[in-house]
Amino acid sequence: MRRLKTILTVTTALLAAAWTTAARAADDGFLQRRGVALYLDGKPFREISFNKFDLFWQFLAAELPDTDIGDEGARPAEPAEKALGELGGLGFKTVRAFCAVPSAYFDPAKRSKYLDATDHMLDACDRHGIRLVFCLGVSDASYQKATGEPYRDLIARPGSKSRGLFLEFVRAMVTRYRDRKTIAMWEHDNELLLMADIGGKEGVWNKMVVPGLEEVTRFHTETAAFIHSLDPNHLVTTGDSYRYSQWHLYRFAQGREKAMWGRDTLEELGRAVTMAQKGVDAFCVHYYDHGTKGANDVSGPTGKPAPCLPADWMRIAHAAGQPLYVGEFGVLPRAVVVGGVGDEGGQAVGVPPGADQVVGRGLAGRIGAARV
Repeated sequence: MRRLKTILTVTTALLAAAWTTAARAADDGFLQRRGVALYLDGKPFREISFNKFDLFWQFLAAELPDTDIGDEGARPAEPAEKALGELGGLGFKTVRAFCAVPSAYFDPAKRSKYLDATDHMLDACDRHGIRLVFCLGVSDASYQKATGEPYRDLIARPGSKSRGLFLEFVRAMVTRYRDRKTIAMWEHDNELLLMADIGGKEGVWNKMVVPGLEEVTRFHTETAAFIHSLDPNHLVTTGDSYRYSQWHLYRFAQGREKAMWGRDTLEELGRAVTMAQKGVDAFCVHYYDHGTKGANDVSGPTGKPAPCLPADWMRIAHAAGQPLYVGEFGVLPRAVVVGGVGDEGGQAVGVPPGADQVVGRGLAGRIGAARV
């Protein structure tokens, strides 16, 4: 009896400790994954918001006005602060931004200003109650320019100089902000999966040596593990998009498929994208141009093009045991069926024009790739 009492006492203590830890975790203010759902402060989290891709560029331009930043140059930070204020005032909770300009970060004369810019950006997000999907931008050409190595070395060779530089940048960002609740998720890159196997059997596209699907998968798994080793608080996602021929490209590069750009079936496409996402917390795709260019069409049962809907990606992500995160959601010409979105099964959701980022089990995306 005494032994049984001791066991019961210990078990009760362990359960109490586990309950306390779980309760504390539920309210710790960090975005969490529970199975196929995202939670914030103990509640399911879903949101449609903005892909404010140039947010960091604007804050960096304020610190380094003579630096060439972004695709079209960046404007000062004041409009970005105003945009965050408007979003926060309307109740939005998240935005996504490209937060890597390695050429500036690795310049000793600019490093302190670079870190000032990231601090100021996150401080502004805090002022307006906004959390940030922080894109770490591995595909920036600066890594190749700095090392002379081909792009594939960065992705496929862990011991390469370019991979070392990238991880140095990742370590700096992650360790600096791992305790900041402002970060919603770390994101490896913008659309790395689009590069997988587009070089065919030779592995060369547009004079660029590119990785294959298996190499992209290993990169995502290794990078997520590296981030988690530094930061136990935040989730990690890939930032991936996909091609309608992702599985055909992979098989062609291996010599097992005749049609390099053949249209995948839904099952084939899901298999390829799931392969790349398996090492991260949130399953990521970008979704554009449904019904206009056939960008999301797959090969249907009769071999004719058939739509691949957001509901299909929801089912594919959930089958992989992950929540779905759509980092970019382009203009849709009409309402689309997104069954399986909520807790009660299929729903028909009229997606507003320009809906752009989906977080969690439901459409939790962004309304427009705003450049404010």
